[in-house]
Amino acid sequence: MSLNKNLDMKNYAILAIVFMSLLNIDVYGQGSSDLPRYQYSKQPNAAYNPLTTGAIQFDLPVDWDEEESDAVNMPFPFFYQNVLIGNIKANGNGSLILNGAINPDAELGNIIGLSMDYESKNRGKVLYETTGSSPSRIFKVEYRNIGLFDDTLNVDSLNYQIWLYEGSNAIEYRAGYSNVPDTQFAQNTQEFFSQQKKVLHIGLFQNRGNVLSENPDSIYFQCVKSNDVDSLIHFPEMIISGNDNAFVKGSYKKFPVEGSVFRFTPRGSTTSLEGQKTVLSKIYPNPSTTGKFLVLLKHTSKSDYNIYDLKGSCVRAGTVKDNRLALDLSSLAKGLYVLNITNDGNTESVKLVYE
Repeated sequence: MSLNKNLDMKNYAILAIVFMSLLNIDVYGQGSSDLPRYQYSKQPNAAYNPLTTGAIQFDLPVDWDEEESDAVNMPFPFFYQNVLIGNIKANGNGSLILNGAINPDAELGNIIGLSMDYESKNRGKVLYETTGSSPSRIFKVEYRNIGLFDDTLNVDSLNYQIWLYEGSNAIEYRAGYSNVPDTQFAQNTQEFFSQQKKVLHIGLFQNRGNVLSENPDSIYFQCVKSNDVDSLIHFPEMIISGNDNAFVKGSYKKFPVEGSVFRFTPRGSTTSLEGQKTVLSKIYPNPSTTGKFLVLLKHTSKSDYNIYDLKGSCVRAGTVKDNRLALDLSSLAKGLYVLNITNDGNTESVKLVYE
């Protein structure tokens, strides 16, 4: 399904998002302490460089439209909403699907990219590569020379990249060359419905807590609007009003100028695997030949923890009520695991080596 082809479920779902924005509804309903999970910023005039000749192509069909690729394993620990992402898929509508989780109404992954109704037109490619060295690598995805579904002349060309940063867990969308005129984008609801003009959404799908939920009622959309201000909007299942201004509130109204960088940085104190520790004190033995670890914390207040394998699957979860956590992974396969632990809003991660 697409935003422009028909008034299908995804159209109504996205319209629900922007209608909530129009009404200025408190998306969490619990006061002002709730914020978007990510801090948004924009940088203009950055250099846009295509990925190198060594980049690998996702296994989408040659004539892909709305398909998704097979999963590709992340080359380094990367956390989204404090969840370890083991693998990603590329989506034909421009998003990245994390650990297989997708918004079923919008048909987009959490990292929605510069989302439009793209098609390959038998020439567009989606590629990926990793640059840099540990602990500061970047996983890069490029949508290259892609077209739009209604391009009957086969002349549209749009390009952009998604960068995922090791350590900081930051996300960037980088706009490249586009030959689609601004006049083809809807500036209001009437232009979308009556003139079938194009729409573009930029942002992230988020959940409360350290989860990737597919339940629409628990999904929030941090969208970047046409004035480059971000807004967090609840994604409820609701009947859409006919308000003429509803749709335009959540769209970007044009394809960004080449060199535009949209950056999303996790809020709060989330440390990398190599960062300074404020929650964890010591883990021993590590490596462990028995699969048993003793984790000492710097606080006696309650902490929540999750343990992930390198595919991003959660293999253990629980709560620590004091400053000691005894872990027994002996029933699991030997290998590398990641302990993710949160105390008073601060989240830290550490490798557990079972050898």
